[in-house]
Amino acid sequence: MKTPLALLPLIILAAILALLPAAPKASGQAFSTDVTNFQISVSGRSVTMTWNQPDQTNYDRFWIEYYRDDTLAFSNLWVVQQTTATISNLNASTLYYFRIRACFNTSTGPTNQGCIGTGAWTQYSSQTTGIDPPGAPTNLRYDSPTSDSDP
Repeated sequence: MKTPLALLPLIILAAILALLPAAPKASGQAFSTDVTNFQISVSGRSVTMTWNQPDQTNYDRFWIEYYRDDTLAFSNLWVVQQTTATISNLNASTLYYFRIRACFNTSTGPTNQGCIGTGAWTQYSSQTTGIDPPGAPTNLRYDSPTSDSDP
């Protein structure tokens, strides 16, 4: 019997899922495939994010998405390998929204963004960036007092 062409993607997906590592069995305890303890700190126009890796240890990348309050859509994507990331040169005094998720079996394509398995996105977290401190004054001039102005 021939397999209908429309079922081929489902068959391929089932084959891929069958190759994924089995979830570790914990005695009566659930494990998480999601990042936890997602925290954000702001320093000027930079945002540093930290999080804990999921209980399942085969995650090798984390996807970070963020957007400015005036765009209302996650459009900036970062892929990192560690559990901390800093995004710099953001717009000053601007509200941003951030979220992250874990990813494993990352593709080796040019952007390293393809994942076979992922955890759920975190709830978004928002932060407002600061402003850059003013720079040192420039073009200063010192005029010494003249002797004619002395009494």
